[in-house]
Amino acid sequence: MKQTFRDPFDYPLRTKKEIDDQLSQNPPTYQVYAEITYIPDLKGHNLHKNSEVELFINISEFNFTPKQKDRFIYLIGPRYKGKDEVRIKVNTFNNSLQNIEKGKEMIYELFLEAIRAPCE
Repeated sequence: MKQTFRDPFDYPLRTKKEIDDQLSQNPPTYQVYAEITYIPDLKGHNLHKNSEVELFINISEFNFTPKQKDRFIYLIGPRYKGKDEVRIKVNTFNNSLQNIEKGKEMIYELFLEAIRAPCE
């Protein structure tokens, strides 16, 4: 028997149409900071240490309601350390720019899933 995890929240989630209406009236604005690790060579040129990137977001910039914030924290799991700033590491591709784009997509998907929680 395979164990399945349930969403711990007991409220009904909003529909895709409700989310689309909200986003058309009030598009999201938040900043994502990326950190790429470089090491200098003997000539002073920066070389990539690896393609892994760290993306930093501030939860308070999302303007979540309390239920949406709780859902977002649940979705990011152990990445949440009790502070508003969250770090997400991405090492999917061999190119750091592709990893930045992948990380931004992940953050946007988390945002969309979090705002499915009720607004009240």
